[in-house]
Amino acid sequence: MYTPSSTLGKPRSTNPNYLVRIDSTAGISLMADMPEQMMIAISNSWEPRFGSGINEIAGALDIGTRVAGENIMVQPFSQLMWMNTTPIELPLTMMFDAEDDAYSDVFKPMNALELLALPDVQGSLLTAPGPSVANPNRNKISIFVGRMYHFPSVVLTSISSQYDTQRLDASGYPLAGQVDITFSTDKVYGKSDWNGISLRPGGGR
Repeated sequence: MYTPSSTLGKPRSTNPNYLVRIDSTAGISLMADMPEQMMIAISNSWEPRFGSGINEIAGALDIGTRVAGENIMVQPFSQLMWMNTTPIELPLTMMFDAEDDAYSDVFKPMNALELLALPDVQGSLLTAPGPSVANPNRNKISIFVGRMYHFPSVVLTSISSQYDTQRLDASGYPLAGQVDITFSTDKVYGKSDWNGISLRPGGGR
């Protein structure tokens, strides 16, 4: 993995328990304070294995029977079957404040996060802003969340930046800003994968 010569951002905390570190093989490394609250989002999709309405069953059996005015369900046919689980989403809110220099402390790290969301341009072709099966290390992003979690490979799914344009330094750069950013694991995790994300030996579970 490419190791950047410097790390962007100037978090207020020096305690690693309260820091978020984002590293990318694109050469971007960034440190920020952990948000006051963190959310982990996982969702499952379940669907009935069969059509459970009498009308659907009759149609499937080619019987042409209709129940006038209503649809009656056959309960055993409504049993749900797991279809898929989504990759794990990690939404983060990151705050940036100028301590020494507005460009270095606020604008540059926020701009670096925005760059992670954009595809690369090669001639007239655009390539994915993250890894692919053919190139698993291209623009690969990893995240440390305090001492709780290490996500070895995530993709950036959305980002929204807010610059405080009411407070600018002499060079015209904002003294504060906020980034709402959502990362997603690059694949669907199973139980053993998720246990391995914890930085505590044995998954801490």
